[in-house]
Formats: sequence, C-alpha cells, structure tokens
Amino acid sequence: MSQKSVGLPESDPHDQGLLPSISHQVMFQGTRNDARDALVHYLAKLQERQAVVVTLSTASEEAATFAAQARVEVPDVGEVILSVCEPATPPYADAHSYVAALTVIDSSPGADADAARALFDALNALPLTSLELASVRRQFPLTQQLAASCGPQALAGHTYFMAIHHMTDFVAMMDALRAMGADPRHITVLDKGYPYTQRHRVDGWLRDSLGVHVALYPDRVASAGAHIERARAAGLKTMIFDDGGYLWPVVAEHYPDAMGEFSGVVEQTMSGIWKLEGVQLPIPVFSVAESQIKATIESYGVATAAVRSIMTRLPHEKFEGRPALVVGYGRIGRQVAHVLRTLRMRVAVYDHKTVALIAAHEEGFATSRSLTSLIESHQPLLLIGAGGRGSLRGEHVSAFRKSCYLASTTSRTYEFALDEFATAARSVRDYGRLGHGYLLGNDIELCVIGHGMPVNFYHAESLPNRYVDLIISSLLLGGVVLAQPDRGGFAPGHNLDLTNKILNTSSALKTYYDWYVEPSAQRDLLTPGESAPEFQAVPWTFPPRL
Repeated sequence: MSQKSVGLPESDPHDQGLLPSISHQVMFQGTRNDARDALVHYLAKLQERQAVVVTLSTASEEAATFAAQARVEVPDVGEVILSVCEPATPPYADAHSYVAALTVIDSSPGADADAARALFDALNALPLTSLELASVRRQFPLTQQLAASCGPQALAGHTYFMAIHHMTDFVAMMDALRAMGADPRHITVLDKGYPYTQRHRVDGWLRDSLGVHVALYPDRVASAGAHIERARAAGLKTMIFDDGGYLWPVVAEHYPDAMGEFSGVVEQTMSGIWKLEGVQLPIPVFSVAESQIKATIESYGVATAAVRSIMTRLPHEKFEGRPALVVGYGRIGRQVAHVLRTLRMRVAVYDHKTVALIAAHEEGFATSRSLTSLIESHQPLLLIGAGGRGSLRGEHVSAFRKSCYLASTTSRTYEFALDEFATAARSVRDYGRLGHGYLLGNDIELCVIGHGMPVNFYHAESLPNRYVDLIISSLLLGGVVLAQPDRGGFAPGHNLDLTNKILNTSSALKTYYDWYVEPSAQRDLLTPGESAPEFQAVPWTFPPRL
C-alpha cells in the first residue's frame, strides 16, 4: 500500500479559518468485492463522524471494473469527495490495485485541520483485503502446519497480551492463535508506533475485522491495567508474547499484585531479554530471542533487510570501495559487516568486548579498542549501529572529519545518543521520511537515517515473511508449552536449555528443512490475483496444495 498527502497544513487545531483544498490517497490490492467492501468501510467511518452522504454513484454490475464516488458533508471539515477506483495508469501499478482517495473540496467556516487529519487516518486504516490476506497466508506454511498439529484447543483458556511488530507477519500469527483456540475478544495488542509499511492497515484489520483490543505505546500502562481487569472478569490467566520487553516490566512495576495472574512470557528479541534483567520473574520465560534457531535463521535476514533499506533510501549514493563501520559485533552486527563486504565496501568493526574484536579481526575486518580512534582512522561514509544501546555518543562526534550516514538496527531510538548529537550540532536539518541531519561546526553532517529508528523496520517489513515463518512458529510453540497446566516443566525465570531442547526437536524445524532444503520440495509460487481460502478452511496437509 502506498500513501500520499497533498497540501495538509501544519496548524493549531484551534485555528478558525478555511482549509485549502487538500487530499490524501492510499492504494490497496483486492478483488472487485474487496473494492466494494472498502467503499462500505469508508462510508461507515465517515458516518461515525456524523457525516452526511449527499450523493453516491457506483459503476454498474456489468462494468469492467469497480469505481465509486461519494460527496459527503463532514462536520468541522466541509464538503469531501470519497472515491474508490482503479489507478489511472494500471500498467504502472501492481495487479488488482485500487486507489481510495479523500479530497476536501470546500471547507466550512471554522474548519479544523485536525479533523481533516482524522479523516485521512481513517483512510490509512483500511483493513487488509481478502486478496491481500490470501497472499500473506501463502507465505507461512510452517505456521499453518504448527497450528494444525497442535489442534484447536492448544491455546484456549487464556487471554493474551501482545507487543509484536505490526507488519503483515502478524496476520499469520493471529490466524494461528485463533486456529489454536485463542478468542480475539481476550487479546490485547500494544501498537509500538513504529512506521511499518502496513502498520495502520494491520491495526485496522485487528480492530475492525477481528475485534482485538489495540492500544498505543504511550498508553501501555493503562492498557495493561485494562487487560488485567478483562482477564479477571473472564476468569482466565494471561500469556505474554513480547518483542522488546515492553509488557512484563510494566506489569511488575505498576501491577505487582497481578503477577500471579500470568502464565509466562514468550520473548522474541534480545532487547527484551535485557529489559527483563533486574525485574521480578515469578513466571517462566520462553526465550526465542536467545535460541539456537533464531541465531541460525534470522540474523542474516535482518542484516540484509537493514542494508537493503539503507540502499533504497539512498538510491544515488555510491558505496562500492568506500568505508563502512559496524558498531556492535553480535549476531546481527556480524552479519551486517559481512553483507557490506559483499557490496565491496571497506568494513571496520568496533565492539566493547575484546572477544568480539578478535572474532572480527580473524574474519578480516579492521578493528580498534577505541571507537573514537577507529572513526578517526577509517572515516566511514556509512556507520551502522548494532550494539543495543548508546553505541555512538556526543563524545565521538568530533572524530568525524567527513560527512557520514548513520543507521540503527536496534529497538526504538536507543542506538544513538541523539540528544547529545543535537547539543554538539550547529543546526539540525529535517529530511522528512529519510531522517534528519546534524550539521557540525566544520560543515560535516551526520545524517541519521529513519530518525534513529531501526532501519529494517522503518517504512519496511523488516524481513521477508518466509524468514519470519519459523520465528512465528517458535513463538507460538512457546505459548503452547507455557499454556499447559505444568507449563511444560518450565520454572520461574529463564529456561534457555529447555527452550532450545523443545525448539530443536520441533516439527516446525523439520518442516522447514523439508520445505526449503530438500530438492524435491514443492515450490509455492503466488499467482497474481489468485485467491486462497480463509486460514481456518485450509486443509491441514503438508506440504499444502495452494
């Protein structure tokens, strides 16, 4: 889905005046029925704002394609045109694409810019269509197989509190949760606010299509309390699925009396494991983050996705033969360094651990015990932070004698000390979607791509879904284990050895090998426009015949 806005003013919400002509559009893929459903969805959202449909025209059933236009009077905004139709130049768009657009053509006296933005937000949050869902579901054969093998009661009898990235892979995870007995009414999802490509549409699908409770990151404390109350009313314990340690620390700090009402935590990332340090853990942790499966499968995919995202945002830059610096030589940093070398960059590595420096040196990278010295000698064009937190600080800024692009692969904006950069800078330039730059006194600029957010998540899907499939399966298997009456033998706290034993002998891992390694494995190619049945209706055979 693409989005585009034109002319939306930055104004005080209390301004009393007329808005200029402003418009916003989104593009989605779907069948003709999906286009009709989109129109109905948008009209319903407008009417929730007490809007009045003045005129509505749609193509006849015999028309070759679906097209519709409605003129609507919206309080606090004015006269608005809503249209849903094919793109003007179909050969330059994806197959089965439609464009939905809202245009304010005649604003009312006292029109409110924030009210117009609310309309556009609703346009962005169109639930994923049946065609889009079918396409996503094809990309998760392992998750489907796991759900089938576990059965429809494996995750019944619990509520779920989740903080998972709102990308299309969440579709497969939610499908599997439901297929294994989880009730969407008993699920609370925390939207962390990352600018994923499909964030708003995934949220729309969760809320409007499934009836899931979706809370925003700033409201995480209140949302935890509301979830606890709902779980108590249902008489059910709660399982946590987390991607970054967002949830259990909130429960432990703000609702300690409720800690016994949780069955366990399934954690996906190392940043989440770090956040659990020093936090009371009277419940077991199933750490997919530290598992051998994740170390083997995911790190290279994250590294390639991060580098691809950087290249996409800097299409006219030349990288071959130029210097790069990777800060942090853990699982992801190591893979990033190797990917950059395959792009013919001259790569240096820094890590605060001597053993990591030795590993990087043995693998042919330039290293130093001092990050400042390494910056001074190497003068990178590109610096990628994979250290976890605060890898580059204000004290390092003076070492740059040439301008440099900075990109993070760490959660939120933890990797770089941006406030210290701002203090050291002469000025800060906003480059919009690209990021922002810190102009130093010597006219050297540090351009932070994605405003310091993890670049593999920034307006991107982080990883191809077929990479994520095994990780989603592992998370779900952790939930199934901890949902058992004896919690699968897991004791309170970390249980890494037992986690590895379960994952390394799981059917999902065997299926992964059968699917991607065996030369006789079926190729599952998506035919554009071909639909697939709803997840629950797919026959549970493997390999699935799609």
